[in-house]
Amino acid sequence: MKNNLKSIKKTYTRNDFDLMTWHDCRIYAINLNIQKKELSLDIDYIFEWVAPSKKDIYFKFWIAPCNLIFSNVENIKLKLESHIEITIDKIIKKKQNAPEKGWLWIIETFQGKIEFKANNFKQFVKTSPVLSDKQFILRKN
Repeated sequence: MKNNLKSIKKTYTRNDFDLMTWHDCRIYAINLNIQKKELSLDIDYIFEWVAPSKKDIYFKFWIAPCNLIFSNVENIKLKLESHIEITIDKIIKKKQNAPEKGWLWIIETFQGKIEFKANNFKQFVKTSPVLSDKQFILRKN
């Protein structure tokens, strides 16, 4: 997401989808709340990729931990290879034939994919972004 870091919101929704990209965002946890019909992902969201300066060789990243929650979820198909790390390549949103059915969401990761139907998503930013030389934040247990 090309973003002025001062304009970062605390919550993003489906209306922000076209401005967002989840490429190289790490997933730490996947939670399915059957009673609420929610699928929640604990991720590190990369708000901005910073090109190397003349003295640097590698990119840096403005990154923050976020909760990405999809609502009214059904028909979940999960096919992931057994890896310790799961990293998102992209998230695809496809309109269903019947508008009341919501959207078909495909979360393509480098380890497989998660596919489901859902009406909407909200992404909650947990803390202010930090500048990192990695595409993830080192987290304490």
